[in-house]
Amino acid sequence: MDPRHSILPVDHWTTGLSDEDLRGLVERHGVSFEVHPHQIGVDGSVRRDGWTIDLYGMRSEADEELHLRDAAEHLDDVLRSIARAVVPDDTATLHVELSPFTGAVRMDPKRGFAEQVRLRVSIEPMTTARQSIVAGVETDWVSDVSARLEALGCKRR
Repeated sequence: MDPRHSILPVDHWTTGLSDEDLRGLVERHGVSFEVHPHQIGVDGSVRRDGWTIDLYGMRSEADEELHLRDAAEHLDDVLRSIARAVVPDDTATLHVELSPFTGAVRMDPKRGFAEQVRLRVSIEPMTTARQSIVAGVETDWVSDVSARLEALGCKRR
């Protein structure tokens, strides 16, 4: 059976999926992403404090029979599985945090107001050095994450 068309069981702690399984999840759930700088205000000025990657997913055909809350929880699990497979695991120099699940469902007007679940991944350097708004060495790992997401079939929003 082609895993892209099967129902792959994932839960809140799923890790270690093959690229083929991840591509199947991405395809079934129409996963897309956005990358933007995470900026904070410090002493009246704005500085970049890492990056934020937002992952978005929609119900698959197999999810249509699920109640909205159950479908949203399933989508959050799917997005977490994808995020865990692509984010850097360099804990010595990076802090990676996946946002908690709130049950919120967002509407995407580009897809006829389709319901989507968002998972926010914050990636922050473990340094107090001032970060440039447009450049810096940490853009390498953001580029790597973006390239990995695209290799799995995720689309940029």
